[in-house]
Amino acid sequence: MIDFLRANPFITREEYLWEWTVPQVKLANYDYSHSIYLSEEQELKRKAIKCDGQDVLKNDLGIPILNNNKKI
Repeated sequence: MIDFLRANPFITREEYLWEWTVPQVKLANYDYSHSIYLSEEQELKRKAIKCDGQDVLKNDLGIPILNNNKKI
């Protein structure tokens, strides 16, 4: 508890004991400061897939973004 309160000085002892739930404390313990950011080129490579012989972008969920402007 003491380590958590030292790492999060904006939380009081009473809030920690009586207001915060266990999942909230666990989520607050995660350290997001070591994120690795991709360059624009790496991001495009990660998002590009082949569809009908062409590169098609996909969203963050991996679902292809379709081009609705194609002429049939």
